[in-house]
Amino acid sequence: LQVREVQRPAAVSAPLPRVAALDLFGGRALYLSDLKPSRYEYFPYLDDRWEYARDAEPTGLDLRLGGSPYDKGVGLHSHARLTYAVPPGARRFEALVGPDDRTGSGGAVRVRVLADGRPLDLGADRELTAGGPLAIGVDASGVKELTLEADFGKDGPVRGRVDWADARFVK
Repeated sequence: LQVREVQRPAAVSAPLPRVAALDLFGGRALYLSDLKPSRYEYFPYLDDRWEYARDAEPTGLDLRLGGSPYDKGVGLHSHARLTYAVPPGARRFEALVGPDDRTGSGGAVRVRVLADGRPLDLGADRELTAGGPLAIGVDASGVKELTLEADFGKDGPVRGRVDWADARFVK
């Protein structure tokens, strides 16, 4: 058995109509669903209890935002916080976030991203509804800890399932 080190990635080609999905591992993106969070906090409205979900929305169904399914991401139910240690070399955090499509037109949530406990400017301080996901791209350079927060919308915890699709750190 001989093992040789490959110095550069091998070239791969396929006709585009035949490509169903492309997942790259070990590259510049580190998906949150592939990392272990350092802390999860859930603040129940009554006696309910929701866990976060990896690569799914909180009930275990696939992530759906803006009419599209997503393979990677995390799902939270309002009101919850999910915290990750920022991997060494990470320069950005990116995600699409909003109420899961299955919440219908009545779903509404507020989201925040905190860097070392301080809220970041996401470009929109508003309630998110089924009108389409919010694209997030923020600087993570020098940040030690990043927290995703899903908070109640106008209906409180009702239909408060939040998808953070394609949530990832980028080196």
